[in-house]
Amino acid sequence: MADKIYFKVKGRVQGVGYRWFVKDAAERHKLRGWVKNLKDGSVEGKAAGDEDSLNTFLKEIRTEHPAATVREIAINAIDEVLEEDFYIKH
Repeated sequence: MADKIYFKVKGRVQGVGYRWFVKDAAERHKLRGWVKNLKDGSVEGKAAGDEDSLNTFLKEIRTEHPAATVREIAINAIDEVLEEDFYIKH
């Protein structure tokens, strides 16, 4: 896996605190990037960090939120500079 990714999460991921959960997970793993809701009901984001941290982060955001139901996560490698922290975009 690349050390910088774009991810799009489909399922029941809006209205359940999912973006805050993603932000907390990213900060625990010292990732940089952002997350935001999309009009189609999905959530997208970009994250950068070491490969092990990204893998653990993706596993957590797929399975560990108590109220979200993740149906699918699409992941693509990206090649761009991301911010120094992780934040929620509006």
